[in-house]
Amino acid sequence: MGQQGQQGGQPGQQGQPGQGQGQGQFDPNALAGDQQDLRNRLDQIIQGLSRNGVEVPQGLNDAGQAMGQARDDLSNSQFGSAGQSEQRALDQLRDSAQQLAQNLMAQQKGQQPGEGEQARGEQFDPLGRPLDEQGSMAGGTVRIPDQSDLARAREILEELRRRSGEANRAQQELDYIDRLLKQF
Repeated sequence: MGQQGQQGGQPGQQGQPGQGQGQGQFDPNALAGDQQDLRNRLDQIIQGLSRNGVEVPQGLNDAGQAMGQARDDLSNSQFGSAGQSEQRALDQLRDSAQQLAQNLMAQQKGQQPGEGEQARGEQFDPLGRPLDEQGSMAGGTVRIPDQSDLARAREILEELRRRSGEANRAQQELDYIDRLLKQF
């Protein structure tokens, strides 16, 4: 974490972070600083999870170590090795995100009514959407329209289009039909 102040390169340099003055050249120190910023953000996420009592997957710590290795490789202009370290970090982040989601779902399913913060019985998925007592999306099941429903909707849309082209209709009706058609 001590290398955070290295980003930005030489005084007076301007441009995109991580890019040197020559076209196709990169400033290794700026790239390393950018990588350190990403690592710092990951550390903040890990700390936030811990503060909220969420079990932190080991993969997040492993991703942080891989990010640190990538930072060191970038500082030493070892771009190939840095890319491999960054790929390891991404793989660990992806696996950890899946593990976190599974842990949260298992935690919610295992929670008895009246436990924890959701004592009123209202439960939410990780994205904040309400769940019913069985842990599925509130509001019942999702009904997928069958072919007859789709055909009927198509007929209605065609009829609306036909009527919108009839100039002898009242302007109020034509405006209403236009508003309906704009939704589709």
